[in-house]
Amino acid sequence: MARGGLSEQCPNLARLFRNMTFTISAENHLMSAVLEGNTNRRRVAKQWIEDNPQMVASWLEGVTRYQGGPISKVFDVSQAKNA
Repeated sequence: MARGGLSEQCPNLARLFRNMTFTISAENHLMSAVLEGNTNRRRVAKQWIEDNPQMVASWLEGVTRYQGGPISKVFDVSQAKNA
C-alpha cells in the first residue's frame, strides 16, 4: 500500500515493496517477540534479517542502487548486526 504515482516516481522502492512478503509464521514470530517478549522492535528486526538472509535476498531481486547496479551487491545482511 503506497501513494498514487509511487511506482512511476520511485520504481525501485515500488519493486522492493512488491517483493516484500512475510509468511504468517514469520509475522507471528516477529509480533510475539516484540509483544510477549517485551523486546525492542529494532533488535527483533535485525535478528530476523540475520536469521533469514534468503528471504531478504528475494526482496532485493530486481532492485537497483540509485547509481545503478544491483542493490544486493552492496547490501550485506551482516550489516544488520551493526545498524
